[in-house]
Amino acid sequence: MTALARVVLLHGLWMPALSMGLLGRRLRAAGFATVAPSWWPRRDGVAASAARLHDELGDGPSLFVGHSLGGRLALALAALCDGRPCRVVALGTPFLGSLAGQRLDRVAPGHWLLERAAPDVTMASTGVLPGSIELGVVAGNRPLGLGRLVTRVAGPSDGTVRVDETRHPGVTEWLALRETHLSLLASRRVASACAGFLHEGKFPVKLHDL
Repeated sequence: MTALARVVLLHGLWMPALSMGLLGRRLRAAGFATVAPSWWPRRDGVAASAARLHDELGDGPSLFVGHSLGGRLALALAALCDGRPCRVVALGTPFLGSLAGQRLDRVAPGHWLLERAAPDVTMASTGVLPGSIELGVVAGNRPLGLGRLVTRVAGPSDGTVRVDETRHPGVTEWLALRETHLSLLASRRVASACAGFLHEGKFPVKLHDL
């Protein structure tokens, strides 16, 4: 019996691993095995978390899905795969740095909420991707969420992350859907987008019709 391809699901800042549960069930129904490890962005930041998870997960995983800051962790893990082909799907990830995060980091309570994740949230991550990594990005453009209420995120956004903040220059495929930052995790269309990219390296053509 052929083993199912394993997908590593990575939660975002302030979210538990359980937040990836519904997406994980839908990916399993699409023919994948899934694992959703916990990580602690405020305590460790992205780089240290990637090193730890790489040791814990071993050299096997080559498929990653990350929500919000988890997308930056997913890309960091893929970069540790020593040239093996990897596919990463990032959901609502601020690759160009988060304006909401920058504003939050300027005040003492906000800086405490971010702690060691502050540079990962506020600064751009735009390095050249190895040719072995395929990156698919799904942005939400329904502006309902904490960022809009607390830090006045302007422009097209998912309510927390601006659409333009998700545009990593090394992206293979990019897609915007009418979702909020949190509904990216609950949407059937997003799950279909993830499954399509992980299987084929591209998003389904008729995704907007789902």
